Amino acid sequence: MLENILKIKNHFLKENRELQELMKSNDVDYIIIDSEKLLNETEEGLSRVIGIVDNLRSFSRVDEEAEKGEVDIHKCIDSTLKIIESKIKYNCNIVKDYGESITVKGEAGKLNQVFMNLLVNASQAIDDQGEIRIKTEVRDNKAIIKISDTGKGIEDKHLETIFDPFFTTKKVGEGTGLGLSIVYGVIEEHCGKISVSSQVGVGTTFKIVLPSFVS
Repeated sequence: MLENILKIKNHFLKENRELQELMKSNDVDYIIIDSEKLLNETEEGLSRVIGIVDNLRSFSRVDEEAEKGEVDIHKCIDSTLKIIESKIKYNCNIVKDYGESITVKGEAGKLNQVFMNLLVNASQAIDDQGEIRIKTEVRDNKAIIKISDTGKGIEDKHLETIFDPFFTTKKVGEGTGLGLSIVYGVIEEHCGKISVSSQVGVGTTFKIVLPSFVS
């Protein structure tokens, strides 16, 4: 496109020296070239925006029909990771160990909320640099999702109350203590179970088990 514009410009300026000088003094060639760069950057930016909006729609599932029925667990996790990427990318290496494709009966928006809470908590448990591992598998018609981190871990005395409303090990002002309580409630709504195992200084693993069928 740029070459065609410059050819047209040169054709019209060939016999008009006054116009040539005017365009030269106003650096029109630079403006034309720079305009193409700006248009390309704008197009790239719009593509990013479209991607973000698609991920947000997938994450929230604002359309009522999409909230009910079959939910692809791997798509849920992937869309959640894209939404929270800016929160976790600086201190966490994400390792995905997906098994066969898993679908469950449920509400995608609520399950996305579960994964978001667990993944953000995992990243916050890592002080410097660490790893978050997401492992999925199907066993006996159950979807098993494990989210593990190499963070500071949770003391044994807190493990029994970690899902209680308003319980938090974070400093005052850093958390409401509702995130894991909400997670527990959503998993119960989906006829599933969630458990936690942890070792101080080694890391924490949350295990979710949901009724499933393989797609």
